[in-house]
Amino acid sequence: MKRKKLEEILKKIPPQAWDKIVSKEPEYIYFKDVKPLYHFGAFAIIMVVSGLNAYQLKGKAQEKYFPILKNYLLQNENKKDLESLRNTFLSFYEKERSYKGKIKRVNNFFNSNLAKTMWKQKSTTYFKRHFKDIWEELAFTMKSKKEKKTIAFAMKCLGVGLVMEGCKDFDFGGIPIPVDSRVKHFVQKIGLKELDDSKIIAFFEDVLASLPNINMIHLDSLIWQIGKLEDEELEKYFEELGCKTLAKELKSIFHA
Repeated sequence: MKRKKLEEILKKIPPQAWDKIVSKEPEYIYFKDVKPLYHFGAFAIIMVVSGLNAYQLKGKAQEKYFPILKNYLLQNENKKDLESLRNTFLSFYEKERSYKGKIKRVNNFFNSNLAKTMWKQKSTTYFKRHFKDIWEELAFTMKSKKEKKTIAFAMKCLGVGLVMEGCKDFDFGGIPIPVDSRVKHFVQKIGLKELDDSKIIAFFEDVLASLPNINMIHLDSLIWQIGKLEDEELEKYFEELGCKTLAKELKSIFHA
């Protein structure tokens, strides 16, 4: 069964490689320079809002979204004011595709008690203790099901923010993989045809259950990064992680 083969391959990825995979995510790469300029509650809001609105982009996230949003956040003149942060997001999203929906999301979030509570936090303690509660409240605030892709991705971005701050002991269990085009492309490459989002989510939950000491942040980061790579790109990717032989094993599943 292909799931079992995939699990056996992923079990061979060493812990330090999983950490490197997360650090290769666009939200990590581009926002690491933003983080020192804001207190952690503000940075947590940045991660959540950027995740909520990461849809209908003008191009690749790593080219047309995160680096441009980063510049807006760096240029925010009053980084200690919640309304200034709201206005920074609004000035960015009003130039984006589907801007009306994105502006509405920004305002819904910033008007919420959740945003005000997050803003008050100076460290990771609250987020570590209440991670699942934040997930529930975020979905309620956005009038969405908590399993929806943008809610799941917003929580992933928040989790990446915690990792960037050196916090790893928070409970990410149950938060699904955000099913986007790269994830769908990957499952098609391994021969799983005609799967709807719920079945893709269940598939990766089963895969994750077999992998010790990682969570869906790690797994989604990997699948997103390799989902559309060609064979030579895949070899280079795993070589950079220090486990080049795994590329050959993965390709054997793709071409089976």
